[in-house]
Amino acid sequence: MSSEPTAEEWKETITRWLEEDRLFRREMEDDTATFHLTCTYPSGSPRLVSIAQPNDYKDRIVIASGTPISLEHQRALSRLSAEERNKIFYDLRMQLMQRQSSFEVTKDGKTGVWSHILLTNTVFLSELTKPALIRGIEDGFKGFLIIVWTLDHHLEVHSEEPLHYFS
Repeated sequence: MSSEPTAEEWKETITRWLEEDRLFRREMEDDTATFHLTCTYPSGSPRLVSIAQPNDYKDRIVIASGTPISLEHQRALSRLSAEERNKIFYDLRMQLMQRQSSFEVTKDGKTGVWSHILLTNTVFLSELTKPALIRGIEDGFKGFLIIVWTLDHHLEVHSEEPLHYFS
């Protein structure tokens, strides 16, 4: 009869998987999590991803990556009418809803323009494998690309964010 892996064993396994793909960055101190690791995705890029086991949910990990809306996009959005912005935000919401990732939006209090989007994925430990972990990380990155490319398309403004990670 085999026992379930402990949180420490899961942390070690996830760290090993991330190291195998040259993604691991470091372990973080976090009072809200049993463990909290960070990685970069794609490998070698500046994009940070957090992988944590929340204290309140011992049966899962959460993969999270924050995506700030570029200043170029924020400026272009602020020049639009509220109706025009709402059409773009609606389109973006519909595209993000088709992803595995959940998302939360932070708006600038003065302009109502989106300033940051947090993309999260939950993977239950009963389903956690290296492919499930990497797919969760990749899905967050694809959400980031959807955000940038959708804004680029609608605003005809191109973010200075480097997007050539796949070369």
